[in-house]
Amino acid sequence: MRQQDYNRMKRILEKRIDGLMKNGHYIEVILFMAAIIEKELQTILERYEKLIRDYLSYKKGKKLKFSIQEFTKRNIQKMTLGQLIGYVSIMCENKSLLKDLNRFNNLRVAIIHGLFSAKSIPKLENRVKTYLQKKSFWRVMIKTSTLEILISKRILDNNTRELVAVKRRLARIKKRLKKARQTKS
Repeated sequence: MRQQDYNRMKRILEKRIDGLMKNGHYIEVILFMAAIIEKELQTILERYEKLIRDYLSYKKGKKLKFSIQEFTKRNIQKMTLGQLIGYVSIMCENKSLLKDLNRFNNLRVAIIHGLFSAKSIPKLENRVKTYLQKKSFWRVMIKTSTLEILISKRILDNNTRELVAVKRRLARIKKRLKKARQTKS
């Protein structure tokens, strides 16, 4: 899914979330929120992997083959939210974000496993309502978006360094070419 398609879909889901909130359908809200967080984490993981690939190829002068992209892209799409959080935790040092993601996932799991117990639905609704009143989900979204920006900035910095190195090599080649032309004359 392209970034612009994801952004359009996210806006649609956020409108639905607002409607569900107004009508007190809190359990459904969490399920939509889980879909958004899953996609955010998939994007973060893809960016982390690009950062690692770029870093390794830059450090090793393009001599190192590091191509897990196709493998992980297929598998990232199949991971549960808990698995995505576990994978992100390998690379992410933001303990606060990881704690918030795990708290959200625990709530989501409690909802899914408690849906078919008629006695638990009112308790689940109250638990979700309390979670949503604390604006915890939106803090998670802010933290994941901030992490995504930081990773993107690192990727950009790496690309800038590589561009500078290529420009230097080009300048040296031009200089040698000029020198070779002068010695021919």
